[in-house]
Amino acid sequence: MSTYRQDSIQLNDANKEEEFRAFVLNELFPFFKKTYEKPTRVTRSTLVNQMLLKDTKKDFKYIWQNIWNGLTKDPGFKDAVMMDRSDTEAILNKLDGYGKRELVGIWEAVSEPN
Repeated sequence: MSTYRQDSIQLNDANKEEEFRAFVLNELFPFFKKTYEKPTRVTRSTLVNQMLLKDTKKDFKYIWQNIWNGLTKDPGFKDAVMMDRSDTEAILNKLDGYGKRELVGIWEAVSEPN
């Protein structure tokens, strides 16, 4: 079954909203897809999908949703693989430069369509 993880991101600067969205689409998503999508000898979890959701009630607040085969509880995704990933830490630091990131929750799918 899949695990759904959501991190909220409250932007620090409203003037950087377009820059933030471009970073997510052009850097963050491709990095996570390349790094975590395929199983390797050190993989614990593989990335299935990810999306960026914008809060319709709060300005400049987003949810970064990840869907995994496996569980990822660590804020730095260190539990997705059995090795240190300094490149993951670097891109997450860049993401965190745009605003405060918090783990909203992790849900395990109990049923999924075939």
